[in-house]
Amino acid sequence: MPALSDVKQNETKFMGLFMGPTKSGKKTAIASFPKPIYIFDLDGRVDGIAGSKHVSTKDIFFDYYPPDEGKTTVEKITNQLKMFIQQAAKGQLEYKTIAFCSFTGLTRNFIFDGVRITHEMDKNNKVLRGNYAEKLALAGPEDYKYEATATSQVMAFLRALPCHVIISAHVVPIWKKPKKPNGDVDQFAESIKDGERVHLRDKIASDILIYFNHTFSFKKVMLGQDKIRYKVRFRGENEGTTFPELPEGEVDITDTMLFPQIMEQIEKVNKANLAKGVK
Repeated sequence: MPALSDVKQNETKFMGLFMGPTKSGKKTAIASFPKPIYIFDLDGRVDGIAGSKHVSTKDIFFDYYPPDEGKTTVEKITNQLKMFIQQAAKGQLEYKTIAFCSFTGLTRNFIFDGVRITHEMDKNNKVLRGNYAEKLALAGPEDYKYEATATSQVMAFLRALPCHVIISAHVVPIWKKPKKPNGDVDQFAESIKDGERVHLRDKIASDILIYFNHTFSFKKVMLGQDKIRYKVRFRGENEGTTFPELPEGEVDITDTMLFPQIMEQIEKVNKANLAKGVK
């Protein structure tokens, strides 16, 4: 039976959720992790990694998983994950990091699959199952249950993998109407930004954090017209990490490799603690 005090966090599996707006550096950060890397591409945009100036695309492999009328997304993905788990059990898993880009695309595909399963029209366009607007199938409660179950199933397989696992998730603004001087909401005023949220259905968004040891948020900061800085936050309201060595606040990761930077920070703090006699 292992003692928790003997666990070295930097030598354990990294199970991470990378949150941020589009083009905030999430995929570039994923590409900095140990290779070979395999990416489940749900968005069709994983080639954006090639646009980074300081990350090599060598030993990064991917397959695109668009929604289709054949096998469901959950079937295709779990079949691939089962193969990875079987390879790992034999010591034959070649990938050191497995990633999903993105959680948003994954759950979108699950809804598409759910609607295809729960809705049906006959050849005369008579509705046999489900709700339609004209000929467009509308998602309902059963489809959202399917989405939640499929998400839990995929996450269970991912946690069984011995390698690093990272999932990116898109973040979108939260908008609200401002208040008048008297405190009433001004319904006719222009909406103002009131924070951000993960671009997932509320139930999924509230459940996913339990699956991850690390939840990092990324953002791109424009300084003037030409200068861009990329930043990451390790700790916050929705962020967290099991690496005690990682700092509070935002960290500038422009033109750096995230994973080596994390390992360097951990080693630096551990050496300092060792010099002080702190275990």
